[in-house]
Amino acid sequence: MEEKNGEFKKHSSISKKGRGAMARYLILSQDTSLERIQNFQEDDFEFREDLSTERHFVFVKRKLK
Repeated sequence: MEEKNGEFKKHSSISKKGRGAMARYLILSQDTSLERIQNFQEDDFEFREDLSTERHFVFVKRKLK
């Protein structure tokens, strides 16, 4: 998901890049704890606790204008 000017949009290509960045992050760290996953901040993606649930984590890519 991408946030631009306070609005959220879903783009398949951005989601795919985010999944790849997350996979690379977890493989390199060799740690799949929930805390480690929530600390993911690569390629302008960040964990959004306000949009997440206990079982579904949401990461948003911030795009500046």
